Amino acid sequence: TDLVIPAMPRLVARHPRLRLEIVTTTATVELGRRDADLALRVVRPTHGNLKARRLGAMSHGVYGHRDYLARHPAQGADPLAGRAVITWDEAHAHLPAAQWLAQRAPDAHVVLTASTLRAQIAAVRAGLGLAVLPDFLATGADFVRVLAPDQVFSDGVWLVIHADLAASSRVRAVADFLAEAVAGADAALSGRRAGQAQDERASC
Repeated sequence: TDLVIPAMPRLVARHPRLRLEIVTTTATVELGRRDADLALRVVRPTHGNLKARRLGAMSHGVYGHRDYLARHPAQGADPLAGRAVITWDEAHAHLPAAQWLAQRAPDAHVVLTASTLRAQIAAVRAGLGLAVLPDFLATGADFVRVLAPDQVFSDGVWLVIHADLAASSRVRAVADFLAEAVAGADAALSGRRAGQAQDERASC
């Protein structure tokens, strides 16, 4: 939604008769069953008749709202101590962000679980607590990063195509567009965009 759709006018201008269907879900779409022709994934597939190409990386940090952090100052050296967290619901507990938070702060007070990133971002913006978010989505002066990507994690961004469709001109056109969209957003995806939410230490 925040990466592909803003870039779509270029694809429409280039191929005005092409009709695209976008499935936005956290569930893994099965390309082997032809649920989709192409997919963008943060985990490289290890089985199936698929072709995978690494397009870039997407970094994650732990973020909180400036007002929340002011009301709940850090307790010692651990910026997560004594602070509530927002995470994925049980159905999405397998996602890297949920697993990282469960391992890093197993005793944290979970104030909210949610099934979408948008809900988690809204919860951080409302001042409910901290969440693990992709850096390119945590924008604005009110978002403060309490843990940087080198202390959290980064995912690869993979373009996956069913091998039988790799020669299709329509599929190639969309694949090229997706590769361009990710390349054009590389600085933001990897957390290097100017004007990104500042770190907590820098804001003190």
